[in-house]
Amino acid sequence: MRPDYHCVIVGGGLHGALTALALAHHKPEHRIALVEQAEHIGGHHLWSFHADDAPAEAKPWLAPLVQFEWPNYEVRFSGHRRVLEHNYRTITSEALHAAVTQHSPKRDVFLSAKARECTEHSVHLADGTVLHSKMVIDARGPSSAVPRGSGFQKFVGLELLLESDHGITTPILMDASIEQIEGFRFMYVLPFGPRRLFVEDTYFCESPILDVAALEARIREYSQRLGLKIEGIGRRESGVLPMPWQVQPQAGEADICLGVRGNWYHPATAYSVPCALRCALAVAAAADRGDLLTKLAQLAKTHEQQAKFARFLNRMLFGCFEPDQRAHVFERFYRLPEETIRRFYALEMTLPDRVRILSGRPPRGFSLRRALRKSAQG
Repeated sequence: MRPDYHCVIVGGGLHGALTALALAHHKPEHRIALVEQAEHIGGHHLWSFHADDAPAEAKPWLAPLVQFEWPNYEVRFSGHRRVLEHNYRTITSEALHAAVTQHSPKRDVFLSAKARECTEHSVHLADGTVLHSKMVIDARGPSSAVPRGSGFQKFVGLELLLESDHGITTPILMDASIEQIEGFRFMYVLPFGPRRLFVEDTYFCESPILDVAALEARIREYSQRLGLKIEGIGRRESGVLPMPWQVQPQAGEADICLGVRGNWYHPATAYSVPCALRCALAVAAAADRGDLLTKLAQLAKTHEQQAKFARFLNRMLFGCFEPDQRAHVFERFYRLPEETIRRFYALEMTLPDRVRILSGRPPRGFSLRRALRKSAQG
């Protein structure tokens, strides 16, 4: 049977959508399909990244997705504040949806379409439709199973519409000067306009249980502390992401698996844009399915070298520090050279970077007793 498509991508999150855009730009002659079970590509999310994280060959089709950009960003801790001179950018799901769904004779987008089964060369939809392809990529989100050997990053974000100008011009990636609850906790603040402020309450903790109402209330309390008067709420965002210290098995059905199900993300931050771009460009550069498997295997080897160290840092964070002491780890980290910090987020750490991160006196709050107890628990 002649295949309907060169490539069918299952999952319209960040990885799937960027892969579709990369194929459309670099191989416009290829017919591709994107299958997403929701009504909207990208859900209702934001993805931020440092400008240097984006390879040059991705910039032509990535640039239209960037809706907000700042020349630097700030971090705040109880004993340390710093502005880092790295360009910071944010992609919105609205821009991602618009880019993917724009008319193209070589691209089919199936929304509200659930994939019942994925094989190497076909995708069976719940309504009985079967899509045949030269290759199938499973880029769906995380499975519902709770991962073993993992902590969690969980968050709730609100776009606040304010009565007056907030006066914040620089993004605050971490404001950890607030009360530490459950584990390492910080507010993430992005100024979208003079009276638009996105505020996210984030936790690095052991429990994946997310109390949305409680976190929204804490965001409002934080806003009051900043002297802000809320007129309304724009976008809402929430999520729970793994922060593993053990290798997680791939959860995708197809043998080409991207996104969280394929472990293509930063284990210690859950940042996904750099990994998604590398994977998308690998797909676009592959001559055929066999070549793609080879390219992804090579990319996975490099990724795993970086991810292994990130998982080790997770083990240290969750295993050696009591929950209310973990902020000291990040306060120490943000005293490192700016380039080390940038390479950490991009998963491009060098050996000197790793030495800098681990050398010296341990951060305040290090507990040998906790480390031994956690080690005995496995």
